[in-house]
Amino acid sequence: MRSKDREDVLVKYVQEVMEITAAFLQRYREDARYSERTFKWIKRVGFDGIKKAVVDDIDNRKRLCARLEAALSVTKDPWKERINVLAEKICCSGQGAGVTPPSAQPLL
Repeated sequence: MRSKDREDVLVKYVQEVMEITAAFLQRYREDARYSERTFKWIKRVGFDGIKKAVVDDIDNRKRLCARLEAALSVTKDPWKERINVLAEKICCSGQGAGVTPPSAQPLL
């Protein structure tokens, strides 16, 4: 997929987009000031520096992704447990008879 504004940006695979996004988020987590918005952080550190770190430097991108995955692997999602408890109550109480849980519904 080519950007209409920038001919020099070329991403061949969805997986590459996911890696770049994850690396961008981790770089932001490590470098941004507390409660600094992403647009302000990008303005402060510069787009070119971020692009070099997360797009151009593939080894650095992989390290950033690994650190994000490590952080997420120990993070507990407080909403996930609550949603699962509520879904179980609805499915088991008969109130949700004939209702397919959201996780089992097809995307299209």
